[in-house]
Amino acid sequence: MIYEELLDSDDHPNAELLYNRVKKRLPDISFDTVYRTIMTFYNMNLVGLVEGLSNTKRYDFNTSKHYHFICLKCGDIQDIMEVPFDFNTPGDIEKKYSPSNIRIIFEGKCKKC
Repeated sequence: MIYEELLDSDDHPNAELLYNRVKKRLPDISFDTVYRTIMTFYNMNLVGLVEGLSNTKRYDFNTSKHYHFICLKCGDIQDIMEVPFDFNTPGDIEKKYSPSNIRIIFEGKCKKC
């Protein structure tokens, strides 16, 4: 049910929001169970992590290559599927490190704000 809730969401929920949604269907579930399950999904690459405005981690079921727009006013996060450029890791970085992900976040005000 936790994964189903993630699949049904397009608002990149945090653990608390997801917990409140799942609790409606499973009243006895604990926050810890929801959080540990999300982290298991993340470790299995079934969900992505969206970080930005705050310390709150938000989760994304869409693990395909895409970027995010974060509204600086309301905190809304939207997927950006088509970006007119492709960013590759510079060679110097790959020589020194072993990066596994590149995150590009667009920030500003959404149309609603």
